[in-house]
Order: sequence, then structure tokens, then C-alpha cells
Amino acid sequence: MTIISSDLAEISLEHADGTGFERFFHDFYSALEGPNFVPLGGYHDGGADGMIVDCSVNQEDERSFAQASVQADYRAKIRQTVKRLREFGRDPKSLLYATSRIVGPIDKVEDGLSDELGLRVRIRDRKYIVSHINDNDGTRAAFNNHLVRFVAFLKDPGTARIISRSAEVYHPEVFVFLRQEIDQRSGNASLIEAVTDSLILWALEGTDPDLERFMTKNEILEKILDVLPTAKAFIAGTMTHRLDALYSRKNTDGRQIRYYTDGDRWCLPFDTRVIVEQENIRDEALRVRVVNGFAQRCRDIFEDQFTDEEIDSISKLCMRAVEFTFQKEGMKFSTYILSEDEVSEYPEISDRVDDAFAELDMTNLNEAQSKDACFTILRKCLYYSSEEERILFNKMSRTYSLLFALKTEPRIVEYFQAMTGDFYLYVGTDILVRALSEIYLREEDQMTTNLLKMLADAGATLVLAEPVLNEINSHLKVTSDDYYADFYEVEKYMTFEHARNAERILIRSYYYAKFTPATERQPRHWKDFIQQFCNPEKVGTSSTMEEVRGYFQNRFRMAYVDSREMSEPVNQLHVHRLTKKIIERTNKGHLLAEHDALMVQTVYEKRREHGEHATATHFGYRTWWLTQETAIRQATKELVREKAAPYLMRPEFLINFISLAPSMSEVRRIYDSIFPTLLGIKLSGRMKETVYKEMLKQVVELNRVDEARAKSMMATMADELKAYEFRAFQKDAKNVESER
Repeated sequence: MTIISSDLAEISLEHADGTGFERFFHDFYSALEGPNFVPLGGYHDGGADGMIVDCSVNQEDERSFAQASVQADYRAKIRQTVKRLREFGRDPKSLLYATSRIVGPIDKVEDGLSDELGLRVRIRDRKYIVSHINDNDGTRAAFNNHLVRFVAFLKDPGTARIISRSAEVYHPEVFVFLRQEIDQRSGNASLIEAVTDSLILWALEGTDPDLERFMTKNEILEKILDVLPTAKAFIAGTMTHRLDALYSRKNTDGRQIRYYTDGDRWCLPFDTRVIVEQENIRDEALRVRVVNGFAQRCRDIFEDQFTDEEIDSISKLCMRAVEFTFQKEGMKFSTYILSEDEVSEYPEISDRVDDAFAELDMTNLNEAQSKDACFTILRKCLYYSSEEERILFNKMSRTYSLLFALKTEPRIVEYFQAMTGDFYLYVGTDILVRALSEIYLREEDQMTTNLLKMLADAGATLVLAEPVLNEINSHLKVTSDDYYADFYEVEKYMTFEHARNAERILIRSYYYAKFTPATERQPRHWKDFIQQFCNPEKVGTSSTMEEVRGYFQNRFRMAYVDSREMSEPVNQLHVHRLTKKIIERTNKGHLLAEHDALMVQTVYEKRREHGEHATATHFGYRTWWLTQETAIRQATKELVREKAAPYLMRPEFLINFISLAPSMSEVRRIYDSIFPTLLGIKLSGRMKETVYKEMLKQVVELNRVDEARAKSMMATMADELKAYEFRAFQKDAKNVESER
């Protein structure tokens, strides 16, 4: 019969219930003692699960009994058992007490209870059982028959509980996140690759070609996104590349996978599957031993101040406090744990103890005493940590780092939410025309529309400038003229392919809605389409301009600013010079170039009026021109250098970091579903050491400066991201811009 690992035995005892443990004990002790042990038990056992006899002298001693229990307070259970035996009419002279818990020091406990109760007490605790689990085939069979079901979860990573589930800002998290994003835009994709590899390997756990268990690429992706939906932003684009890299024979780091051409399927090789299951066992056993270590520290420090049941609760309180610390100060706590500095304590742990106590609702504990005990224990283990505690904390730190890389750090969400509510954005013509083009799409597919609504709901000020309104009104007139000139007469011959080649975005939108309607609504004809925004009979006139203005103000709660208000504060000579430069370096006519120049100068003037400067807050500038304009960038390079600040915010920034970012409730759901589980530890083991340590180095960089400098650094990086040109959006941007 296969040898049972001590880790597996320990985990099973940690999770065993009372009935399962009692049945195990009957078979286990019978295998050890043979006929000397007589199982009893049942609902009317009179306080005894078994009786000890001496078969060597052919004489039964009915005064030696055995009791098995998983109860945390073993002293109370032993006292209760002896009392019950005597009430039942028995005269016990000795009691063998078997427990799934760890008892220590056993000799002192046995002597103390023996003297107190007037009989001999012997205890067989978890350590004893683990050390004898492989004594013979009978002891192993007892495990396989009664305890193995309590470790079945190890074959299904992600379902094991560490403690309990809970609901659920400091600058390092945001700093590192911003630094990583900027590094990635510069061609450094190591973090994305490491995270993608980690998630692929996790998703493939459980695959087995012998059992016909494979996964397609789409199934791998679905499994990942089911647990971590925030990974969608990048993993779909890197999945194929990373699958090939993990499959490659050049991959010699033990992170290999197998590919089967039949059905385009993937799985882990046998050797890797064996390693995965062994890692599951080691990780869960590590967690069990650390919690038990907390309990032992409590006994050593406070001696007899707490009952065994209270100690058990305090040890769980300690672990939950550690989890909360990672959740709320993850990056800061990670750097503290890995720091080589002689720092004696982590002061914020006290607040996390409060959080843990409030969540666990331990009515059996005195709040003040248990919190003080928990804080003392954690302070000791952080400064004088055992090797097992250091290993577990390191794994938890890695898990946090992986979640952080997937933008599930609550502080990052809060950071961008707060930034959004403070924006003052002049919305460009191209953005608003795209919003018009989405009128017949499903609501969830109206990306530009939803982005503008989200900004308005968050408290951002969206500005509709008169020059932009004039451009939109002209755009509607020119588009309508093009329709009647090129499409009206041949509309009955139009096909979807013809529509795809139309130059004007609104004409394409009109035909898409007719040929492939996304909803029950669809335009009956062109006038019906234009009617959504203004009177089609007067399109392009001053009256329709007012209608279009009302449309945008009602739909997105936009503030209107006329050209006079924009022109008065700015230096008209600067506007004239910039207009000339834009004409020289682009193909724009004078009117459009003048509108652009006025918009640029207005942004800088409004910043001066608002008292903004680059590092006034860690959010960076609040006033921007929101557009995907590309041509104008060449004409304004010198001005940007002169002002030492960009003026143009890319909508891709908002799409990537705000509209597609996880909500706070989603962040809490992800933490709740991952951090208290074995899945959290498993994911941590998949991140490469070099990538992980590089991430933490960036925290050290921030810790070397004071808060004022940290805010300045963060603001600079935030503004870099706002102005960054994301290549994935450039083609679409140029298409819209060309229509102006």
C-alpha cells in the first residue's frame, strides 16, 4: 500500500470532522493495538469511543477507556468525558484521549489532568498519529477509508479555504503600477509575460491525457477570466505567444506544457502534474503548520491565560489579520517582509487585527485581551519569524503581487476613480462624432458613449467648445451632402461590403444599422438616421447647431463654452503663430487649424486659471483636450517642450485605466475568491523570481523619498500615461480625423 506523506496526514487531520475522525480512530488504533482495543462509540456510548483490555493475561480491564475528538479545547473535552463515564456508572482508572489537534507539552498536560481528575490520562495528538500513520497496512487503510476525503480538494486547486472570506491609500501600489505601465509602453513586456505564463499553468492544472482531459486555447482563456476577469485587458493578446513559449523545447525552467494537434488541445505533462499535486500538499501543509505555530506562540507567551479553544480562535485571528494586511497594504507589507533592515514591527498590523476581529465575530473571546494577544504574536513572528512563516508570507506576497499586476489593487482603483472625478476635459470633435456613430449599437457596445457617460457620472467636467460644435455641425452637413451625392440613388443596390468602404463614419454607421441591426431599432432611411441628432431638413444651419448642442448637453451633461470665452484669456498672437505652424505641418485648412490652436492655448490658459501645475497633486494635471488627434502633435512639439507638459489626453488612457478597470466591488470579489484559498498560494508560485523582485525594487525607490516627492513622481508618470499614444487605437483615430 502506498506510503502516506506526513503533510497529507496533517492536512487531513486539520480538516477532519468529528464523525470522520472517530471512525478513523477506531480502525487506526485497532491496527496499532490489535485485540487490546475494543471499539465502542455510538449515540449512547456513555462517554467512551473505545475500551482498552489486556489480552496478554486473558483478563479484561473495563476501567480503561478511550475517547476521540476534534474539539479545540481538549482539556474541557477530557474533563467532560471523565464526568460522563462516571455518570454512566463506570469507574475509569485511565483514559486514552485521541485528538486531531496538537497538544503541547503533552507530559505536563497529562500530569496536570491526571492529578486533577484522579485517574491516568494519556493523550495521542496529531503528531503521534502522523508519526504512526504508516506503521502498517491497517493504519494506512484507516487513513484511506476515513481521512482521504478531507484532502480531496487538493486535486482541485482554488477550493481550499485558508481561514474565512471577507469583504473588501498608500502610494507604493499606485507608484509601481504606473511605473510598470510606462515600462510596458517602452517595450518591457516581462511582467505581462510572467503573469500570462502563471495563469496558463494554473488553468491547465487538472489536465490529463490518460483521462482525456485537455483544454483548448479558448477553454484556458475562459477559465482564467472566470476567476480573474481583469486579466482580459492583456491576456487575450499574449495567449498564443505564451502558449508557444511554454511548449518550446527551449523552455527548461520546469514550466513546460504539452500540445496535441488533434483538436488543437493543451495539457500539462505527467511530470508537471505530479509536481503540481505535491505542491498542493506542501502549500496546504505549510498553511496548517503556520496557523498551529501561531497557537504555539500563544501558549508560550501567555501560558495558561487562555483556554485551548480560545487559543485556536486567536491563531485564526492572527492569520486573518495577516491576510487583511496583504489586502490593504500589500505592496508596502511585501517590501517590509522581504526587507533586510532591522525593523522590529509593522505598526499597521494593529488596525488589521481590528478588521479581522470584526469580521470573524468570535464571541468566545474577550475582545481587548484577544486583540492584544494577536498583536503580540504577530509582532513576534514578523521580527522573529520561523522558516515556515517566512515561506508562507513570501508566497502570500507573491499572490498579492500577481493580483496587483492584474489591476485588482483597491488603491489603484481608488486612485483612478478619484482622478476621474477631478478632470476638466475639452472633448474633441472626433470623440463626439464617434459617439454619434454609436447611436444604433447595443448599449454595451457603445464604447465612446459609455466612456463619456462614465466620466460625467464620476464627476468630471466635460466641455463642449463652440469651435467643436461648429465642426460637428459642418460634419453633419458635409456627410449628408455626400450621402445624397453618392448613395441615395443607388441605395437599393447597396450591400454590406459596399457600406464598409464608405469614407464617412456616419454613413458606415447608417448602413451597418440597416444591414446588420444590433437591436430592434434601425433607421428606416437617411433622414430617420439624422433625425436622432437634429432636423434633417435644416442640417448644417444655425438652428440645427443649437439642436446638436442640446443633444450633447442632455446626453453627457456637457458644459458649453463659446468662442469668445475661450479667446479672451489667451494671447491671440500665440494662437495666430500656432495656427500658422499647424497649417505648415499638416494638411488642414485655416479654420480647422485655428480651432486646434485655440483649443491648445485654452488648455494651458485654463490650467493657469485653475492654479494647476504638474505635481500639485499625485493625480497630475486635471485640464486636458480629450482627442485622438495625431497630425497636430508634430506642430506642437516645441510648445509642449516650452510648457514642459502635454495638453492632449488620449481616450485610450480612459478606456484602459478607467472604463475597463475593475469596479471596487469586483476587486473585493476577486480578493475574496482568491486570497483566502489555496488558489492564491498556487498562483504565487507561478511568478518568476526576477520579475517579482524587480517589482519590489520600485517600491524601494519610492520609499527613499518623502511623501511630497512621491506625489510629484506619481503625477509625472500619470501625465505620461494620459498623453501616451496607444498603437492599437491609431488606425481608428486616423480614420475619424481624416473626416474633419
